[in-house]
Amino acid sequence: MELSASSLHLIGYPLLVIRIGVTLLVATISFYLVEEPIRRGRMRSLTEWRAWLMTSGAVLGVVAVTMVATLPSAADAALTAITRRPGTQYGGPPVKLAIFGDSVASRLASAVSLNNLQQSYGVNLDNGALIGCGVVRSTEYISHGVPDPMDGPCNSTSPASQQWPAEWAGELQRFQPNVVAVLVGRWEINDRLIDGRWMHIGEPTFDAILKQSLEQAVTVGTSTGASMMLLTAPCFDSGEQGNGQPWPEDSATRLTEYNTILRQVAAEHPATVEVDDFGAQLCPGGRFALSLDGIQIRDADGIHIVPTAAAGQWLDARLLPEAVHLGRLQMARQGQRSSASSSTRAG
Repeated sequence: MELSASSLHLIGYPLLVIRIGVTLLVATISFYLVEEPIRRGRMRSLTEWRAWLMTSGAVLGVVAVTMVATLPSAADAALTAITRRPGTQYGGPPVKLAIFGDSVASRLASAVSLNNLQQSYGVNLDNGALIGCGVVRSTEYISHGVPDPMDGPCNSTSPASQQWPAEWAGELQRFQPNVVAVLVGRWEINDRLIDGRWMHIGEPTFDAILKQSLEQAVTVGTSTGASMMLLTAPCFDSGEQGNGQPWPEDSATRLTEYNTILRQVAAEHPATVEVDDFGAQLCPGGRFALSLDGIQIRDADGIHIVPTAAAGQWLDARLLPEAVHLGRLQMARQGQRSSASSSTRAG
């Protein structure tokens, strides 16, 4: 078993205790079962076996207690989870909400969809997110100091029909949403290879490309008449470099610059786009938190959202009321346009 943060869903001291405990257990087993019998040339006595079992049991006990103490229980999650009950504000035909973006957006949609959205909020949800792709296109990116090729929809060398604008447009035509929520940012704060040059957010050339990419996201996302919610990106904590510093793609400065540009783009489209400060909800005070209100929301990889019903309920209460509000307004506008068009034809 890999004792990684992502596999154990632990970070910090709890993860360290688990690793130390397992290391001690393996070392103890090796000492008593392999090294000592070889050194002494005989099997151990019953008393020595009992001592070994007691030592191993104690180590396992420390590991088990640590895991129980650091993971939120199902009862805690049930007590603190927020359930939105049906109400008059959620009456009428369901609001069709599409979530676009990268793998963080995909995990968000997965968590939200685990609850009965149509009954609780009057929402039909479509997960249109693309794994490994935000909105900035390039040939390569750097993560944890290692360069890799970008995935197809965000690879600038892919045919236009396979890049994200075409993928989004196809999904919009199929689903015809009232509201499009866009969550990107993780890929936009990585170093990227564009036109043969490595660059990153904070450099004028990259910032211009980012702004143009977000503008295109607005153009495509609202092309079928949907309103748009641009979600600010949350903070990330994917580990430390060898020198103890965060990786560049976890930089608070880069994140702030991204969310600033996102707000600038939204401000240019006040009639169709609004900003939802999703990042502040997930990172109170600008700090990464694995759990909020006693519920695990973020994955231990420091990037993603956990796709659980409890996390989904917590997220529903913070995301869906505004989506429903925007969706009802969009429906009313569409209805007015249809009435006006019918009147014109009749005249």
